[in-house]
Amino acid sequence: NKDNAGEKGPITAGNIRGGFDSFLELWESAGEFFFDIHFNKLQGLNSRISYEIHGIAICWNSSPVYYVNLNKDLLSLECAEKLSKDAAIGKKEALGTDVIKSRWNRIRNIMGDEKTRKFTWNLKVQIQVLKSPAISIQRCTRLNLAEAVRDHELVDGSWLVMLPLRISHTIDMSIVSWILWPDEERHS
Repeated sequence: NKDNAGEKGPITAGNIRGGFDSFLELWESAGEFFFDIHFNKLQGLNSRISYEIHGIAICWNSSPVYYVNLNKDLLSLECAEKLSKDAAIGKKEALGTDVIKSRWNRIRNIMGDEKTRKFTWNLKVQIQVLKSPAISIQRCTRLNLAEAVRDHELVDGSWLVMLPLRISHTIDMSIVSWILWPDEERHS
C-alpha cells in the first residue's frame, strides 16, 4: 500500500492502537498474507540452537508492513506493567513466560491455519528456522525470565526454545519467480 508505506518503514505490531493482541486479531482476520522471518544463523555454538529468531514481517492486501519483534511483542510493555501490578514477586516471571507461550501459540495457529494462504521468499530456510525457533532471554529485558523457566526449556542458560511452528499452504515466491523468468542457461 503506497499511501501507508512512506519512508517510515514497517510498523511495530505492538504499537498499533489496542496493542499486540489487537494486531493478532487483525492478522487472524486476513485471508492471505505475506511474511518474512528475521533471524540469525548461529555459528560455532556447541548447542542444539541453530537459529535465533528476532521477528516476523507481515502484510496483507491494503495493509502496511507490520513487524512483530518477538523479544518485545511476546511480552509487551502493557503486559509487563500489568504483571508487575497484579503478581507477587517471584510469580511475576512465571506469568511472563505464560504470556509469551500464549502469544506464541496464537502466532503458531495463524501461521499453521490451512484455510489461510501465505506467501514468502525462500521458504525452505524459513521452515528450517521455524522447526526449532529460539529467542534470547537476554534480549527479553521486561522480566528476568531466567529465574522463571525450567531447565528443560532453556538451552545453554540463555535460549528460550519455542514450540515448532509448522506452516502450510505457503507459496514460495522465489520459485514462482524462477518458473516465470528462468535463467537463460537453465531455460535451455
